[in-house]
Amino acid sequence: MRVLCITPQNPYIVTPETGFANDLSKLGHDVTLVFGTDRINKSVLNKKYDIVFGMMEYSMALANFVGKELNIPVYNHMEWVPPWRVEQEPLEKWGYEGDTVEKMNKEIFDWCKKNYALQVKEWEKSTIKSCAGKCLIKTIQPFCDKSVECEIKYYATNMDKLEKYRDDKLKERYQICSIARFVVHKRVIHIVRALALIPKEIRPRYIIIGYGSEAKNIENEAKKLGVEIELVGSGDKGLKEQIIQESMFMVTIWAGIPIAEGFYYKKPAVSYGEEHMKEVLKDSVLWAEPNNIKDLSDKILYFLKNPKERKKWGEKGYNLMMNDKIGMRTPEKLAKHIEKILYKGIEIWKKRK
Repeated sequence: MRVLCITPQNPYIVTPETGFANDLSKLGHDVTLVFGTDRINKSVLNKKYDIVFGMMEYSMALANFVGKELNIPVYNHMEWVPPWRVEQEPLEKWGYEGDTVEKMNKEIFDWCKKNYALQVKEWEKSTIKSCAGKCLIKTIQPFCDKSVECEIKYYATNMDKLEKYRDDKLKERYQICSIARFVVHKRVIHIVRALALIPKEIRPRYIIIGYGSEAKNIENEAKKLGVEIELVGSGDKGLKEQIIQESMFMVTIWAGIPIAEGFYYKKPAVSYGEEHMKEVLKDSVLWAEPNNIKDLSDKILYFLKNPKERKKWGEKGYNLMMNDKIGMRTPEKLAKHIEKILYKGIEIWKKRK
């Protein structure tokens, strides 16, 4: 199968989408990866493809354009429509407070609604489409012209990179870590507050891997509450993998891939039991009640006080992921799932012709 994959470029990290393209190549497909959102080099269009894959929201319109130009089917993927940005759910549910750097108001709500309406329109144009979870369809449906029928595509972590930086000589330290963009809905501040409820004499060191506009707020909250934290940036050149291996466990509020990265090293995770997180990760994570900082603190404390339970949960997460028993699966399994969607799109296209 000849696949043209289009995805935005991220200057900070190698995105999962780049990994998908590589994993499809490993299955024997002829994959051309192009970074772009609104334009494409004409030389790319001189090659023959069986299907074009718009791998993220901001590449869907370009994928549709290419599909039309080359008269080939299009597979577009979008994650969801963030419900707080379009007034589907209250801001408080997603961590917004008066002192957050990112603000929401009527003007921003209106812009977001128009933006997501345009994205969904491009999504609906595609031959075949997917989103990131069954429970997320309801966030997209209000913007659709008809009832949503789509595939579900979860994610996988880059296990080749994790293995590259495996170091069995590293010793576990009395520390925990998070991997997150510093944006409001990741609610890193909640983790800082949860740690503040734990007595100082048993409170672990807290390392946060990430970047974003809320960094200063996180630092200020930690300073105010007397919680020791360390912000280490994007964690490139193996730093992220080293920190995970040296940590006792992960605490991540709204992200599946970081939890999967921890699982690879048999590190357990604590997170909020949000509907989507539980859909993807099932019972592999020690869930706290969403937005209940005391319960989050209690779950962190449980792992701190019970090393045998930590080890058991770490082994459990690893085994469930490596045996494809949860949505956060192995890269090979995910690539085969994407392969099925692509083939299905080609067949739909042939029948329409």
